[in-house]
Amino acid sequence: MCNYLHFVTAWMAAIIRLPFSYYTLPDGSTGILIISDTATAVVALVDFGQPPYPTTVLIVNRHNDQVLRSLQFGNDVISAALANNILYLFNDKLGYLINPQTGQFEDVALAIDNYGGLSETDRPLISRASSGHWYMETTAVISSWHIDGRVISRPHLTFNGIARGCFISGDSGEVMPY
Repeated sequence: MCNYLHFVTAWMAAIIRLPFSYYTLPDGSTGILIISDTATAVVALVDFGQPPYPTTVLIVNRHNDQVLRSLQFGNDVISAALANNILYLFNDKLGYLINPQTGQFEDVALAIDNYGGLSETDRPLISRASSGHWYMETTAVISSWHIDGRVISRPHLTFNGIARGCFISGDSGEVMPY
């Protein structure tokens, strides 16, 4: 199934890093590390026994391995980006803004994004014709108006993700089975 997943990205990074790794949690279980920085790890635990592969996403404090938040999703279509103390987490096309240091949802009055998630075409807004392949968006522009008066606009976010048994690196564009 991973052979039929392609990525859509507007930009390719010049530096190619290792596409993904696994993360061992305090209880000894292992999950897929979707994205991380020095303080936070976003880890997916996928139930491979039940298609469409229900997934638990954990936000983990890397300094003490404390799980800050656990989110349950009905499938393995997950993508994430970290930028300026906000975790942008998507389950396909449904997005969440989370403080990665506390695990709390951001208090947002309004958020606007152009994130396309997983689709059957590389031009989801132009063509509805399916090629039989799947495409996953790896970039987005997201603006948010916060309750405390902050307005945050990201001209370019790069997402790593998992979908249909594959890891998709936003930086390198690599797609590989996990």
